[in-house]
Amino acid sequence: MNENDCRFYFDKIRFFNFMCNDLVNFAAQKYGANFFDFIDMNCGALPEGVYEKVIDASAPLEFLKLYAGIVLKRIELTAQKILELGNNYKIVLENYFINEGKNLKENLEIKNPENLLDAINLIKKISLDEIFYEDEIPEKTVTENTVTELKLHRKNYDCHLFCTLVLTSLMKGIFTGTDFEFSVTEEMKFTLKVKQ
Repeated sequence: MNENDCRFYFDKIRFFNFMCNDLVNFAAQKYGANFFDFIDMNCGALPEGVYEKVIDASAPLEFLKLYAGIVLKRIELTAQKILELGNNYKIVLENYFINEGKNLKENLEIKNPENLLDAINLIKKISLDEIFYEDEIPEKTVTENTVTELKLHRKNYDCHLFCTLVLTSLMKGIFTGTDFEFSVTEEMKFTLKVKQ
């Protein structure tokens, strides 16, 4: 990664952290003020400050990966606790992340993908860590305008909730106004397709 890529990565982390803080504040209204301490103790917290103050120039990627992991764990655990409040909260979270996907697209000036490979790269670009790695995509899937069963790469922690709820909803917001649909089933099957 060059410096511009690292700064873009840092901006994504800050955006995800902003979303996380929204969710933690919401959950704290239900669980009480000690919820802030609960999240900090179980996930850690992101230091505040600009890129130069937070990221060590001698090892930027290591620090970016560390902070990305912290933010993702905070989002996953907070979303899980919100879902425990009742079934209706899943719709609340989906709508929140769809709207935030639209905001992320606007704030980071993300262009609409022109083809399936662009769309795959956009999913990877939005993700804070390398969720997917690409096997050679079979020609058949490209001609049928569908790529299925993208392979999971993240191994550090359970990402089921993040992928099935957070990432799916974010990408729905980002792909608004495009010809692409992305989904993750409960069985963790990843599908990306061009709308018919």
